[in-house]
Amino acid sequence: MKFTDTHTHSTFSRDSIVSIPQAIEAAVKAGLAGISFTDHLDIGVPKGTIGDYLDINAQQATIHKSIQQYGEQIRIYRGIEVGLQAHCIEEIKKTIGAYRFDIVIGSIHLINCIDPYCGDFYINKSQKEAYREYLEYYADCLSRFDDFDVLGHYDYISRYSPYKEKTLTYRSFADQFDTLFKIAIEKGKALELNTRSFLSANGQPPPQFDPDVYKRFREMGGEMVALGSDAHTTEQLGCDFILYAAKLKQCGFNYLVHFKERKPAYTLNELK
Repeated sequence: MKFTDTHTHSTFSRDSIVSIPQAIEAAVKAGLAGISFTDHLDIGVPKGTIGDYLDINAQQATIHKSIQQYGEQIRIYRGIEVGLQAHCIEEIKKTIGAYRFDIVIGSIHLINCIDPYCGDFYINKSQKEAYREYLEYYADCLSRFDDFDVLGHYDYISRYSPYKEKTLTYRSFADQFDTLFKIAIEKGKALELNTRSFLSANGQPPPQFDPDVYKRFREMGGEMVALGSDAHTTEQLGCDFILYAAKLKQCGFNYLVHFKERKPAYTLNELK
């Protein structure tokens, strides 16, 4: 089967090194059916914090040009990954409403104005305290805002945490996951499986995939899961999609979802 990578970054994101044409050519070579460019938009970051102020007009113009050039080889989608923050929801709404996208990913990059990528967030916090605060903050943002399509990397916090056991498991945070999933399902949001979450960061052992998270989402009525690589290099495009599509099939997901013009499109998950 051919996959659509629903979460990728180009040089319009500060931390990516691949241009949109380079990513498209690599995606075609990798045999992907489609690619969504979801560059970072982080609004209202604290003073002294490096944020991503995406030039949406320039990004969309480049995507449009690329569709004209490569559109017969691969499906190309206009997207954005917005960093949700409770204090700037109205500004986020205004920005997203001013443009046409195929897909909008809502992610948490800052928790109460602190980036978990940096060590300060974890000071004097146990793993349970830090992870619980993250999940509760995500649910709070989701309850305030729903103009997005996919819950991005629900396990972002686990990538950079300093704890010996990094994995964010359903069993340890069942109440928080249930609250988040209840809101997401009621609002018709897809849950992302972000394969980058299970790659080593900074040379440390990576978090592990917890199938119970996706089994519970399905059990509660969740039907949409989007597979994304969160690629920042060409090598990361479509990373481990066969492996994780098979795991999703085992969790009860017979289809994978991507988005076109903010509407879900389904691909049969043929893996076993």
